[in-house]
Amino acid sequence: MKRRGFMISFFVSLLVLQISVGRHEEMDADLRDVVFEAGLQSLADLIYVDDSFVHIAMVLTNLEKHSEENKKSEGKTTIMIKFKKMLKSIFLYSSGTPIHCIFITDEESMPVIEKVMKEEMGKYLSESVIEIPLFRDKNTYDKFPKLKIEFAEMAPLISRHRTQINMMKKYFNNHLPEGTVFTPKSGIGPVLLPVIRYNLDLFFIDPFYYLEFPEKLEKLIILDTDTELRTDISELFMYFGKFLAEEVVGVAAEQSLHYHNLATKYRKTNPGSKVGSTAYQGINDGVLLFNLAKMRQSEKYLSMASYDGMERLAQKYGIMGIGGDQDWLTLVGWEMGEIIHTLPCQFNRQIQAYVNHEISCFDTNLELYDMFHKCEHKSKILHFIGT
Repeated sequence: MKRRGFMISFFVSLLVLQISVGRHEEMDADLRDVVFEAGLQSLADLIYVDDSFVHIAMVLTNLEKHSEENKKSEGKTTIMIKFKKMLKSIFLYSSGTPIHCIFITDEESMPVIEKVMKEEMGKYLSESVIEIPLFRDKNTYDKFPKLKIEFAEMAPLISRHRTQINMMKKYFNNHLPEGTVFTPKSGIGPVLLPVIRYNLDLFFIDPFYYLEFPEKLEKLIILDTDTELRTDISELFMYFGKFLAEEVVGVAAEQSLHYHNLATKYRKTNPGSKVGSTAYQGINDGVLLFNLAKMRQSEKYLSMASYDGMERLAQKYGIMGIGGDQDWLTLVGWEMGEIIHTLPCQFNRQIQAYVNHEISCFDTNLELYDMFHKCEHKSKILHFIGT
């Protein structure tokens, strides 16, 4: 009798699932359309700016080219794979927190983003109905968020800050001669190529967000598209409430030896300096919390974000970085750490693709790397670097 009762319940469940899936398919088009605000606008003209949403900004440009590559590779280009995984993780781990997504982009990329968003929303809604809850990840919530999506144009922002962006590139861009490669000290193993993508303007715009976003939008989360959530976004947003009086930026430490290596010269000329040590190892801006309202009122932040302030920092520490505005924010942390709130390591758990190769190319060792990369807490946000 128990077996027969189970089978009856199973077939009834299947019937209900079929009806539910059919309804979802009918609703998908309406649901997916209403979340988008039409057109490409300036950041200053964003509509959803109050604190009823968690505001998340992402930068995605030049996707038309990637879209063509995506078609040829049957959807398997790196940028598209990462973007889709990120979206899936936001939906999967949502507990229903209202989210306002702001894509800083260009005219050609906007329809590509919208298409991918609609596909991933439809896919999630269908799969969430079909999957049996017993077999789902126990840490997922299965509650689709209230969602609003706006597109903001990047070009005017860059144009307004062109002079300062060019100055930043002088210090925080790839400075190595063309054709440079890093060879393992042992002569065995693959070589490493320097990262050159950070010469693009989009990697130099974070310092100006406080000027560009509407004044009514006070708190902003900025995520790289190679991140994946393992919790509801509200758990990250909660850290705004932990900021001390002077703190305006929330960011996790860099979990590699990158800035330790770049600061070698500075430590030699400044004996006793902790710059580049595990307590001052620089930051990684794959996950950022910007309290825009406090930034606009912070004399310390404003001084660091000014043309002269940036140049003073770059000349003082002399790291000649390659990471765009992440390099600048690392220097801000070294110079004026009281305005930086350090996020726990699990909220930007950096997964390095070429750890052993990087170590073999420089005068470092695995034990030292482990000291910087250590994070004993369960990951809340994964950041796949170089994958």
